[in-house]
Amino acid sequence: MTTTQWDIIGADYVASAVKATQYPQDTIDEVAFIGRSNVGKSSLLNSLARRKGLARVSSSPGKTQTINFYSFQAKRQVEEEVQRHTLYAVDLPGYGFARTSKGNKNEWSAFICKYMENSQFLKLVCVLMDIRHAPMESDIDCYQWLLNLGLPLMVILTKADKLSKNAVASQKALYQKTFGLRDDQIITYSSSSHVTRKDLINRIMDQLEQYHSFDIQWGNHDMVWMGAAAGQLACIASVIRTSIRYGNLDLIEDGYGINMVPLATFAMDAYRDDPCRQFVLKDSTDEERSKKETLMNRKMHKAIAIIKFKLEGQLIHKWPEYGMENRCLLHRINYENKTVEIDGKTYDMLDTSFPTIDPEHPYDLTPEEQEVMNRLRTSFIHCEKLQRHVRLLLKRGSMYKVYNGNLLYHGCVPLNPDGTFKKVNVYGREYSGKALYDVLESYVRKAFFSLDEKEREKGRDIMWYIWTAPDSPLYGRSKMATFERYFLADKSMHHESKNAYYHLFDKEETADNILKEFGLTGDFVHIINGHVPVERIAGENPVKCNGKLILIDGGFSKTYRRKTGIAGYTLTYNSYGLTLSAHEPFDWSNEAVRDELDIVSHQEAVEYRDKRILVGDTDVGKRMMIRIEELKKLIQAYQDGEIAERDASSAYKW
Repeated sequence: MTTTQWDIIGADYVASAVKATQYPQDTIDEVAFIGRSNVGKSSLLNSLARRKGLARVSSSPGKTQTINFYSFQAKRQVEEEVQRHTLYAVDLPGYGFARTSKGNKNEWSAFICKYMENSQFLKLVCVLMDIRHAPMESDIDCYQWLLNLGLPLMVILTKADKLSKNAVASQKALYQKTFGLRDDQIITYSSSSHVTRKDLINRIMDQLEQYHSFDIQWGNHDMVWMGAAAGQLACIASVIRTSIRYGNLDLIEDGYGINMVPLATFAMDAYRDDPCRQFVLKDSTDEERSKKETLMNRKMHKAIAIIKFKLEGQLIHKWPEYGMENRCLLHRINYENKTVEIDGKTYDMLDTSFPTIDPEHPYDLTPEEQEVMNRLRTSFIHCEKLQRHVRLLLKRGSMYKVYNGNLLYHGCVPLNPDGTFKKVNVYGREYSGKALYDVLESYVRKAFFSLDEKEREKGRDIMWYIWTAPDSPLYGRSKMATFERYFLADKSMHHESKNAYYHLFDKEETADNILKEFGLTGDFVHIINGHVPVERIAGENPVKCNGKLILIDGGFSKTYRRKTGIAGYTLTYNSYGLTLSAHEPFDWSNEAVRDELDIVSHQEAVEYRDKRILVGDTDVGKRMMIRIEELKKLIQAYQDGEIAERDASSAYKW
């Protein structure tokens, strides 16, 4: 196969922006360029475009004070086919020693952060650094910030023509070592000689070709892992407890390389004489493990559960607006009588051994517990694999998504019994419906990206709230009855009452109100609802409200299969309509190969259209039509003489 390299054959200025409403509104891949003031961003863009005056160059630092979008047209030939690709090169204001007011710098940082955190089309960030100097603190801080955002990065060492070949090689090696870069993640560049121009263009195009379109709607288990990655202690304890409970501790130890020895050592000492009989692992038998391993797992299980209850109590007292005081239970235990009072009623407890709880201060961690949690927090924060996974969740995920007439979310929209949207207190202000989703998502992102430490703290803590609170859209039950399941024989206390949403979502009026709240009306609009196991075994239909609500959680988790009778759903949406597939349980690949089994699915049509959905009917198509209309107006303006033809003599001579 004969393939030419990519080249930039055209470039145009598109827009300057300081807020999202000013960004170009089409769906084009974006490559951003960022670096210290006067590092050579504008010169590099002019070099790539072969246009001398495309981006303004100045000897005065900080000349670029807006986010500037340039349209680059790339082309290559594969055999007899000419391939073309349009991308936006995004020139960002420089950081460092720009000669401007402190107020302007703060404004820059705000709108640059918002762009980096929220752009749906940003596929690569090129970080420019001056090869003549060692990595500066501001360069290191910027690179780490971008890395934490989960963005793919490439370091471009500018002004390479100012050094000898040996000095260039030495400086490049220094930057590679400082930032831990592979050869394909760093390139040297000279905007005057253009020696590596083609190489840089093709590296950028290679990165763009790797991308596929996907998104994630966060669930409450995603949320607790995100909180753990942010270092929130109650989330860390919850993640570990759940992993031990369901026999998945290897996910933490082997999958993420997080050391559980500190917890194991502490548990074996603190609960040395305690058989921890209430803390067996779910869906497993002790016969599968040695006696020693079984006992250690139980002790670790109890140790982290008690730590979790303490940390949750601390959070509830810290944020009374969470409205979860009834979930503080450690101070309600009568440690002499071995009973606990819940909702005005006294219950005998199944387990009464609490060597780490001070009845006078039941929510205080012991020094040993605090040391364990400090070490675990450090491990979670510095686990690169976990951080990479969470960066992906942040980049591709959200609390909900509206797409092509479909509203996708996990859990429920909190409702009152009369069907109205429930008002929920979030840090002193009440929100409901779509606004509740939006404010919760904003705080989640603040946990990772806010420059205000108090806001970051609120964001970290809200992730625990979203994981477990009755008014959380991702949970929506009266309580997470973990304490009751461990310590109370009365199974009625294990019941978790669901939000009114789960009793009302069969009503078409409910679906209509929710769709309208999120801006969706018309004949072909749907709610795609996850995290609501469908009891298909009992005859429940996942399609409700005349097709307006579709439940797609059929119990992929083995825990739910006895209740649902299936192993999950797959919803397919194409130009013909919607199709739902229910999958039969599939356990072990070895058995499937041995017995020549296949995945068994049952398909059913949810909605078929007489007329196929065309590209123009989709959200992407509508944006394309807007762009076409803009181009028509541009052509008309040119034909009417309102826009003058550019003088070709102004272009670079190459």
